[in-house]
Amino acid sequence: MVNDSNFLRNRVILEFKDCNSKVISSQKGNSSIKEYEEGFPDALSKALVNISISKPVEDTTLKQEVQIMKETAQETSKVNEQKSQTSKAEKYSNGKLSLQKIQIDATQFILVDGNSSVPFATFKETTKKDVFRVKLGSGESTTGYYENGNLVIEIPKSNDEYSKEVFAPIK
Repeated sequence: MVNDSNFLRNRVILEFKDCNSKVISSQKGNSSIKEYEEGFPDALSKALVNISISKPVEDTTLKQEVQIMKETAQETSKVNEQKSQTSKAEKYSNGKLSLQKIQIDATQFILVDGNSSVPFATFKETTKKDVFRVKLGSGESTTGYYENGNLVIEIPKSNDEYSKEVFAPIK
């Protein structure tokens, strides 16, 4: 708001600026009332009358990104919290990888590599005992199950076939 008054008139200029202080819109208002206390509010109300009503549209993409970031932070904090309880966690190895099983809740658990912040695989129960829907860290979905005390993951190959990855418990 700029006071552009002189001794005969009260004038006001309303300027709307962007983040870089560039004027994107301005409205002028003036009043022939000479006294400042009465004339300035009159000029201001005349300037405000000319401003069009805005109809903003909510941008939901930012809210979605913030929600995803919050969920990721919560999952990471759960993983870190459960990593600190290593004495309770089970460990599995396939000879190449050594992974830690972390129980998230009664129906799901994850296998994590201590050197990565991304879970190796996320396991969710199915209706069949000891059979799981598995989401790999790469984003692929597959099946996992317990067999003879070992944890088995069917790893998808590029030609619609699967290889059997067996993780034995480390004692």
